[in-house]
Formats: sequence, structure tokens, C-alpha cells
Amino acid sequence: MKATLIGASGLVGGELLKLLLEDNNFQEVRIVVRRSLGIKHPKLNECIIDFQDENAYQSSILEGSVVFSCIGTTNKKVNGDWDLYRTIDFDITVNGARFAHHHHCTHFIFVSAIGANKNSGNAYLQLKGHVEKNIELQHLPRVFALRPSLLIGKRNEFRLGEKLAQIIMPIFNFLIPYSYKAITARQVATKMISLSHSTAMGFHIVEGKSLFQVENV
Repeated sequence: MKATLIGASGLVGGELLKLLLEDNNFQEVRIVVRRSLGIKHPKLNECIIDFQDENAYQSSILEGSVVFSCIGTTNKKVNGDWDLYRTIDFDITVNGARFAHHHHCTHFIFVSAIGANKNSGNAYLQLKGHVEKNIELQHLPRVFALRPSLLIGKRNEFRLGEKLAQIIMPIFNFLIPYSYKAITARQVATKMISLSHSTAMGFHIVEGKSLFQVENV
């Protein structure tokens, strides 16, 4: 198998990259990034592009590969610029699906968010809902939208509210419905790899208990 990974520098993307490089089912792993991650590995192919250059972006997707997208940003990173937020969260992800379809990719597996709904009154959840809907309209053979709640893991940036939640929520996780349980970035990445072996056709939402269940492959 071949894998194309968009968003390898993030929390989930970083864990996913580690797992892909360790996984003997994948002979080639291409990461599509804005700047080099400085990682060397025999089966790693790093493709540095400007995501707004559609020709470069389209050419970066490996033909017939499994495409993973872990793209996401925060209001802090874009300094409150909602247009830039949309360019990253919406355009990069949806264009990735479009180019994956062009390159006859077998699966498109991406990280969304719990509560994603294009009709939501929350701008973030509305945006994630529009991402899901637009990807669904690409009619790829197999699409899986993962909807985690709070992600646990070591980030490059410090977020006080999230750090406190990461400490408190796991303690009470047994009381929280599965859809809103805290989940580690590695668990999400492991689920994404598991889904790359799925033969189920069409568009699928993966949330709640199923996020925590990983099939043997």
C-alpha cells in the first residue's frame, strides 16, 4: 500500500506518521507539508508545497494511495482571521479529497470534529460540517470522517484550557458518553490506519464508541 499524509506536523498527523513508517503494509509514505519536518526514513517521501498552488498540490498526491488528512488550525494561530482559518481547514481538506479522486485513490480518511454540522450555530462546527458535506460530494470510493472530542497528546503550543481539560476529563471519562470522551491522538491515528483496510464503500461518519474500536488487520 501507498499512503499520502496531509497535515503530518499536527498532533494526530505526527502520531499517524510514526505508525505509517512502522507499518509493513505501507511501502511508501508521502507527506505533503509547507516546510520540511526534518525526518529521514527509507520509505518516506517529503513533498514541500504551497497549498494555494493547486497544480503543485494535485501533483503531490500519490496515485492510487490511501489519503489521510489531519489538517486543522486554531483561532490563535490565524490571529482571528476567519478567512485564513477557512483556507486552512476547508480548502486544504476539500481540495485534498478532490485531488485524491483525480488520482484514483482508494480511501480518503480525515479528521473532523464531534458535533460537525453545516447547519450549526457554532462557526467552527458549521465549517467542519461544510467540509464533510463537500467531501461527500466528491464521490470517492471510500471516505471516513473521524469525529473525536478532546484530543490528548503533547502539542508544540501551550493551551491552558485544553491542558486543564486533558488532566480533568480522563478522570471522569467513565461518566462521559462515548461521543464526548477524551481520546489520545495515537488512538485516533491507530483508528485511521485500521480504516485504510476497510472495504466498505461510500461516505462514513466515525464517532462515539467506534472511534475507540480498532479491528485486527
